[in-house]
Amino acid sequence: MGKEFRFSMERDRPIADALQLPRAGWDEGFRLMAERGDDQLFDEEAVNHSYWDAEEWKW
Repeated sequence: MGKEFRFSMERDRPIADALQLPRAGWDEGFRLMAERGDDQLFDEEAVNHSYWDAEEWKW
């Protein structure tokens, strides 16, 4: 896997920083959660669905 870097100048000095991408590693984390069964709602029965949710909402 290649790494990404950010290059900039600070007071006439070149700076190279490893770029940390937002949500880096989330795919792997979610995959592990699914394998372990940790991707379920804790309180699924507490979700209160209204008539509007059941009948009117369109995906």
